[in-house]
Amino acid sequence: MEIKNKIINDLDLARLKLISNLGDMDQDREVFPGWRIKNFLDHISGWDELVIKILESHRFAKKVEKISGLNEHNAESVANRESLSYEESLRDFEKIREQLKQTILDFPFSLFEEPINFPWGGSGNIQEMVAIFSHHELEHEKEIKDFLKN
Repeated sequence: MEIKNKIINDLDLARLKLISNLGDMDQDREVFPGWRIKNFLDHISGWDELVIKILESHRFAKKVEKISGLNEHNAESVANRESLSYEESLRDFEKIREQLKQTILDFPFSLFEEPINFPWGGSGNIQEMVAIFSHHELEHEKEIKDFLKN
């Protein structure tokens, strides 16, 4: 259980740093080239959904489908949520992260060290995969800070 708590703690810390930069910002503010806050929330939600799918596929011994590419996945995640209001995107962003954390808590410990083929290429275990996404949010946190300074 300790490993699961560490993974969830890492996700929580990365998320806290990320949203601290968004704070009380106007929802129409561009926070990344070409993306407003809503687009950014939708992007992160799409990756959380993908991690949930990967974990569920791994848990039930199903093949993990490859994504067509990182940029394509990003565009698709944002496009799939285009009809959502800002408030709906924000709720989705929070809800999907909670689903991801619950999926990790419910995941059989016996499968934690088994390798997973990542849909973007490469492989690793669950802790390594989730670390990629914690790092992903921390990278975006820095990019947003830099973008807003300029």
